[in-house]
Amino acid sequence: MGRSRARDHGEERVKKAWVQTLKRQLDSMYMGNSEKFNGFALKVTKVTNKIRSLGTKVDETTVMENLLHSVPNKFQ
Repeated sequence: MGRSRARDHGEERVKKAWVQTLKRQLDSMYMGNSEKFNGFALKVTKVTNKIRSLGTKVDETTVMENLLHSVPNKFQ
């Protein structure tokens, strides 16, 4: 494996690790009782956009499901 190819492989591993970390962060996000919905939705959007910027597709349906599961019952 050449240097360039090894570097590319390493960069890909780092990207995958970041995506996994961001997905776990997204899955563990919950809206606090005193938090406003728009602010929480913005946080979810920022994490989702970071995942997408790393080249991973994130389905809008998945984002919406995650958002709805993360808000207090008063919003459901």
